[in-house]
Amino acid sequence: SAQLSLHSYSPTDLSYAINGLTIGENDTIYYGTFGDNAKIIRINPDGSNPTIITSGGPGENIRYVQYESDASGRYILYTTQNTVKRLNLNTGVITTIWTSPTPASFNLREFSRDVANNKLYVADTEFGRIKLVDLANNTAVTIDSLPYKQFGASSFPRRPFAVCYVAPNSLYIGDLTNSLVFKKN
Repeated sequence: SAQLSLHSYSPTDLSYAINGLTIGENDTIYYGTFGDNAKIIRINPDGSNPTIITSGGPGENIRYVQYESDASGRYILYTTQNTVKRLNLNTGVITTIWTSPTPASFNLREFSRDVANNKLYVADTEFGRIKLVDLANNTAVTIDSLPYKQFGASSFPRRPFAVCYVAPNSLYIGDLTNSLVFKKN
């Protein structure tokens, strides 16, 4: 397949370093940036018309973005250091979905949403754990490390970076240190 460069940023401007990517309606591209005053940028499928749709505050690195839609609208869910936020693409309103009650002990990277049960599975990379967040009760618990089916030859993920929940009960975990994918049922 051919490679197509749709959009680029200045390599000297780290405020536009891509740090999360998702595809939305009609193949619209959304990405988050890393650095002070991080941004979420929307790009047309052909790479034209890059538009900043929101900017974070000082030190608010956007770590992951995810597109979702339902009967009420279109949204970008995104993470900062210890918070999951939801940007309504129709209204521009940002709401906080969840914030860790202990920010210094939580380093959120990617997440996967279980919409049916109103839960988030989040990768807490620096602390080597997966958290299950119950959005209805605003609580989070660390998921037990066993039993895992490994696609590789190591033990529990040491630095879980990517998570993907597949209904009704499978969680896939990408580990940064072991370079492995784990499956938890």
